[in-house]
Amino acid sequence: MKKSDCFKQKILKWANISYSSDNKFHTAVFILIMTLLIFACFPVQKAKCETVLYPCDDISYHSQYIKQFDAFYKGQLHLDLEVDPKLAELENPYNTAERDASGAFYHFDHAYYDGKYYSYFGIAPVFIVYYPFYIVHGSLPNNAFACLILAVYAVIFMSLAFKEIIRRFCEKPNIYLYMLGFIAVVSATGIYMGVFCSDVYYIAVLSALACAAAFVFFAFRAARETKVAKRAVFLVLCCLCLVLTVCSRPTMALACAAAFPILAELLWKIRKETVSSKIISVSAFAFPLVAGAAAVMWFNFARFGSPFDFGANYQLTVNDISENTIEFSFLFSAFFSFFLCPLFFTKKFPFGEMQLKLVLPDEARYVYSDIYVGAFAYGIPCGILLYPFVAALDRRAGKKDATKDVFVFLTFVICFIVAFADFCLAGVNMRYIYDITPILALAGAFTLLSLQEKTHARHKAVTTVLAILLFVSAIYTNICAVYTIATR
Repeated sequence: MKKSDCFKQKILKWANISYSSDNKFHTAVFILIMTLLIFACFPVQKAKCETVLYPCDDISYHSQYIKQFDAFYKGQLHLDLEVDPKLAELENPYNTAERDASGAFYHFDHAYYDGKYYSYFGIAPVFIVYYPFYIVHGSLPNNAFACLILAVYAVIFMSLAFKEIIRRFCEKPNIYLYMLGFIAVVSATGIYMGVFCSDVYYIAVLSALACAAAFVFFAFRAARETKVAKRAVFLVLCCLCLVLTVCSRPTMALACAAAFPILAELLWKIRKETVSSKIISVSAFAFPLVAGAAAVMWFNFARFGSPFDFGANYQLTVNDISENTIEFSFLFSAFFSFFLCPLFFTKKFPFGEMQLKLVLPDEARYVYSDIYVGAFAYGIPCGILLYPFVAALDRRAGKKDATKDVFVFLTFVICFIVAFADFCLAGVNMRYIYDITPILALAGAFTLLSLQEKTHARHKAVTTVLAILLFVSAIYTNICAVYTIATR
């Protein structure tokens, strides 16, 4: 036998070993990898985790989240910050040039509205990190500590979301590719970038990621639950996590809509159950959703006079955010930036880095930007482009899955909408790219695993190698992205 044929036979033998969620050894390996991914957060973090004494003498020196905690602690919505009277005298206090020319003192990146300061950052971290931390320790976490806590949440729920999605959409995934894909998905989500940077901006990103991943996990877990009471618990938690995602980073919450087909499938399945079962299941999701939406809208209205105003347009930052509008001339720029922008290869380790590659139409307005790479640079999101082959194999086998088809379609469409909106209204940097990479990575992962398991034996070696390359690419790009920031 030729060496090439022998090698091919070994690959085929290796490629036919399937993962089983009911296998205790496989589950143990999964838990071990998840634990290692959690512990990997610690050496990545450059900032020191410290506690902040509270109450403190001057709240102005602390992050927006501590200031918001302080505001709630004092029974108010606005931040307890002194406002320079000169700001009220300005025609447009959000115009940077006018603000600087007046000599007015202002707190950068805070929302200024009706003579008071507010935080436009979502309040979810205050409730899922700062309050529990304060109850246990009697102090508050600094940015690094908060990011580390949220990163642990994110790894756990991203792992569980991956496990549930693969269980639903793949029949017998290869065990080795399953574990490698698991690592790749976590690598592509921005968790380690968030831990490394450990700033107030990544607190929002990590909180949204953790809550969105939890939403996906509970949605898929509820869909396969047969016991009414347990299903109701999962649906309540699912809804709560969706509300918390909105209260972390609303743009990432839009990506959660990709999981709605699984909830629609659940509604279709329970149509044959008893009336009481239907009422319990629907109420378990609808009531918390309505209550959560009402609470968010009340909070927005109480601060900014509109239930749908999160305060982003009132931030005192590098430009007047209200001037950022949806412009269809930015379609290609948004698609290139959020999806296609590659790593730029260098001669030094790790031989790849992020750069600023902003492609704008002629005479375009100012767009905030920083170094970044597109989602497809992580490799694993590219798997979604191969889904038509998976759908064709499903149809050929008589196993057409409408839920899976709609899930993939919505994932791509929603991610494009989020990317376009982010680019027009905010700009582009890695934090914004991470609005779309988690759901794209999940969709790409199950597509690659499905393609590998469904292809004929004579093509299995090709799909196996392709999956390995794209999975490894996600891990490599993550290393390069963090290393670029570390060596700036």
